[in-house]
Amino acid sequence: MVAHFFKTALRNFLKHKVFSFLNVTGLAIGMAGAMILLFWIQNQLSIDRFHDKENNLFKVYANRNIGGQVQTTNSIPYPLFTLLQRNFPEIRNTTRIIGDQKLFQYEENRLSLEGNIVDASFLDMFSFPLIQGEKASVLRNPDEIVITERTAKLFFRNANPMNKILKANAGKNYIIKGVLKDLPNNTQFNFNYLVAAGVNVSNNNPVTAFVELVDHADPEAVNRKLASVSSPEKFIMFAYPLKKLWLQSDFENGKPSGGIIDLIYFLGLIAGIILLIACINFMNLSTARSIKRAKEVGVRKVLGGSRRLLIYQFMGESVFLSFIAGMVALGLVSFALPSFNSLTGKQLVIEFTSVYFWIAFGGFVFCTGIIAGSYPAFFLSSFKPAKVLKGIFEQGNMFLTPRKVLFVFQFIVAVVLINFTILLQKQVRHTQDRETGFVKQDLLFHSITKDIAKAYDVLSNELLQSVSVIALSASDIPVTMGGTSHPIQWEGQNEQVDFQIRSSDRAYIETNGLTLLAGRDIDLAQFPGDTASCLINESAITAIGFKKPIGKLLKDGSNDYRVVGTIKDFITSSPLQAVEPLLVRGSHNNHYLNIRLNPAHTQTANLSKVSTILKAYNPNFLTELKFADEQYTGKIKGLLLTARLINIFAAIAIFIACLGLLGLVMFAAESRSKEISIRKVFGANPARIVLALSQDFIRMVITSIVVASPIAWILMNAFLRPLHYRVDISIWILFGSAATALLITIVTIGSQVIKSATTNPIKDLRAD
Repeated sequence: MVAHFFKTALRNFLKHKVFSFLNVTGLAIGMAGAMILLFWIQNQLSIDRFHDKENNLFKVYANRNIGGQVQTTNSIPYPLFTLLQRNFPEIRNTTRIIGDQKLFQYEENRLSLEGNIVDASFLDMFSFPLIQGEKASVLRNPDEIVITERTAKLFFRNANPMNKILKANAGKNYIIKGVLKDLPNNTQFNFNYLVAAGVNVSNNNPVTAFVELVDHADPEAVNRKLASVSSPEKFIMFAYPLKKLWLQSDFENGKPSGGIIDLIYFLGLIAGIILLIACINFMNLSTARSIKRAKEVGVRKVLGGSRRLLIYQFMGESVFLSFIAGMVALGLVSFALPSFNSLTGKQLVIEFTSVYFWIAFGGFVFCTGIIAGSYPAFFLSSFKPAKVLKGIFEQGNMFLTPRKVLFVFQFIVAVVLINFTILLQKQVRHTQDRETGFVKQDLLFHSITKDIAKAYDVLSNELLQSVSVIALSASDIPVTMGGTSHPIQWEGQNEQVDFQIRSSDRAYIETNGLTLLAGRDIDLAQFPGDTASCLINESAITAIGFKKPIGKLLKDGSNDYRVVGTIKDFITSSPLQAVEPLLVRGSHNNHYLNIRLNPAHTQTANLSKVSTILKAYNPNFLTELKFADEQYTGKIKGLLLTARLINIFAAIAIFIACLGLLGLVMFAAESRSKEISIRKVFGANPARIVLALSQDFIRMVITSIVVASPIAWILMNAFLRPLHYRVDISIWILFGSAATALLITIVTIGSQVIKSATTNPIKDLRAD
């Protein structure tokens, strides 16, 4: 019986090549799109879920009430960190993780690498396996280092790196005591080396802290104890599970408020929509061809075939086509995955050697076949043999049939997706065009190395005297980066507001292309007392409420700063969010050179001159210039990626819907070929025939637009609501989407209906 079903399925597949091709193509593209998204979702859900102690690992956050709003920080003051293991028996291990960057040298090889400063317990808490060295003994001394496999190959190729010495830019030597297996693809940690945290490495600076709870410890009870710890900063600590850290990393008013999980839900919905539209195509094309198979069903029933047997047969045919489509989809995924990895920065692979993959793939194909074939199987098996053998075929109410409902549903989804793609493009352009408040062009940054710090004054003078540089300053971080936040008080008020804190030595406004509103810039050379002076931005002026803030005193803990200048707001964090209050204080303790190039000369000439001067004063370090415009683009990288993913997979869904539309038009033209020929013989012009063939489809698309537009409006508003800086949803987006949907429909059906309207009628009238 199975062999017979297989033969029948193959015979029908080969007999109706065009419709079989459309069915398989639509299903294959839908399955491929869904598979790629499911691979990405699976990767996101597995981030840092491989650690053996996953259920016991927590990151320590802190809440603080400022101005009636609870603000959450992912770091805690170092004195609080020291209390964690000493005062909490429920905590087995603790570790700091402090971002670090060093220039290492071995013989002639020099590499600037990013790593982490950690406590010795780090490798016991997290499952990053060593391929050389002993976990129990590494990271116990401050002159020891553990490097990754990749780092070892960069320095030593195939030689044994153990006990070799790497020279660092701070004049310190590190002995390699361990080599880690390269970090897996599904971790949020990113480091090339680990060095031991000394006793005083953190001082009183905030630190990122992780804790490992003892088995069977109650996290809620631990959080209640953490909240009872008092601190001068009025922090309320809490432990947040590692397994939620990647997916739900956003906090609002002290509570988790989403994160990457929102994108996972959205793209998971799109994966389901793509697959559903492909299945609907299959249903529509299968039921549209029902007249062709009606007599087959009648004959089988007359010969004793039961309806259950017919359902099995049609389901089997669907699973057979789904298997073919699945294999095609697998080829499409293999072809598309490298481009998808390049877009997302992931390294997703198809694990062809994994038994679990093939089980999952088989289940995916089988379920798709069952879903796609369910309605056609029950529909075709319901035919009455006495009627269909006499040529009587009831198609039901022509005004509303399941096929029309499915078609309209397809295009409702398509129209909603078209609205979203237009909205996203508008939001991306709106964000990209937002006034930054600083001048990105011709602005460079270079870290202040030990050599540059020694020769800072001489180097600065030489750069400024060159024709390539028109302004220069030093700051703790570049203008494109977000700074640390501190609670600030001001004279006459007890209220505190979080300000971003930055520092500079001079010419901060000129170098970064900021706008001075009142007062002057900080200049430690001309005003040595500017170590107690500051600049504030417009948002800070609004926060403190002074109409004339020049000369007012602001307090950061035990430090007082006198306002000497006010500046226009500039974007410090995400361009999608409001600008935070900002304070720029005078300080000699800075980490970056800010260099404004001369726009009167070519960038190539400017870079060559600046690099030459830097290398002369920075001989023991790499010259690594960073561009402000590139760093700013990185701020909207997430938005750009989201927009591209949604646009690509929305286009796939729309394309699949168009394939289904094309198949239905082709079948309608084939079914009505004799009617069309008779109309031609009696003088009907091609335009009326085109209208007769297309009006039903255009009517259904218009119905889809009418239903989809309010749905799209509601969903787009919900999508934009969390964004502070967002576009307004214009009614023209709905009109543009409607016009696009109609244009797609006309283009899809146009060639087929015109071909049918202009074909010689003699051939069809002579046919049996």
